[in-house]
Amino acid sequence: MAKHPKVRILHNPDPAMSCGIGMLGLKGADAFKLVAALQANHAIYTVAVRHDEYTGIRITPSVYTTVAEVDYFATAVEQELKSL
Repeated sequence: MAKHPKVRILHNPDPAMSCGIGMLGLKGADAFKLVAALQANHAIYTVAVRHDEYTGIRITPSVYTTVAEVDYFATAVEQELKSL
C-alpha cells in the first residue's frame, strides 16, 4: 500500500518508533469517503483526520490484530481507492 499513488504514509516507519497508531495521507482521494466505504463495505472502523498539512485516516491496530487482518485492511483500502 505504501507504493500506491494515492497513499502517503505519515507515521515514522522506523521500527524503534513503532507504536499502535498509524496515519495514511491521501492524495487525490477523499479521506471521509474512504472511511465511510471501509466501514460500510468491509466492517473496518477508522477515523478521517483533517489537518493543515494533510488529510488522511488514522489506523489503530492492537496487539491482538493478526497479520491476516492487516492484509485484509490493506486490500480493502486499495479496493476502495479505485472508486475514489
